[in-house]
Amino acid sequence: MMRTSAGRGRRSSAAVVAVAVVVGVVALASPASAARLTAISIKSSHVTEGDTGTVFAVVRVTLSRPKTTTVTVNFETGGKFGETATANRDYVRRQGQTLSFPPGSTYANIVVPVIGDQLVEPDEFFTVHLYQPSGGPTIADDRGKVTIFDDDE
Repeated sequence: MMRTSAGRGRRSSAAVVAVAVVVGVVALASPASAARLTAISIKSSHVTEGDTGTVFAVVRVTLSRPKTTTVTVNFETGGKFGETATANRDYVRRQGQTLSFPPGSTYANIVVPVIGDQLVEPDEFFTVHLYQPSGGPTIADDRGKVTIFDDDE
């Protein structure tokens, strides 16, 4: 500690910076504030395609804790993350859709139609991307992978 000519103590600037950094970290890591946050996550899913018609891939989206008000999150399928399945040939593309969680709920499902065919092809995948939550939550995991297992030989 340095002394001024009047004999009063003065902290060095390094000590002040160290205190500020420690206080900032403690505030961010506070268990009380972390417990109040609600996060949205998405699970991966799979489905076996049929030879004709449509089957449905069900993708579960969860809230880390229930809310007393409605929570929504927007979603879209495919197109951004190197998918091997082709939109509107292997599955029905969904854009600008909104998923709602009623008060008190902790999960909701996104249902995506998967189009059957008789082509011999490798298993394929597409993604479901979450964005723009409303009602207070953050997004902990924004992408779910849906694998389409080929059933043709």
